Amino acid sequence: LLSIGALADDNDKILKDSFEFSRDVTVANTLVKKGRYVVKFNAQTSMVSIIDDKANVVVTARATMKMNAQNFDKDEILFNESGDKVVLTGLRLGGQKEEITLS
Repeated sequence: LLSIGALADDNDKILKDSFEFSRDVTVANTLVKKGRYVVKFNAQTSMVSIIDDKANVVVTARATMKMNAQNFDKDEILFNESGDKVVLTGLRLGGQKEEITLS
């Protein structure tokens, strides 16, 4: 799984991150097919949205953002595997201290 780029909008308290899944993942019991997406995390609502290349919201889920002491070296997509099911659990933003954890 590969993650690319990040952008924060301080006015809206929204963090955006573009990424590409190399395989299908599950988010909040919704299957997200492999491909390129944008993740938007809204700090005011504690919700993350995954948006496809046609600007359609594929899924929304509860999430939290944690600030770490040091910047992450690279973008990382965190997940758990159980059999054939891959569940997205979080995103680490390379070059930044933010980590988004999905509930």
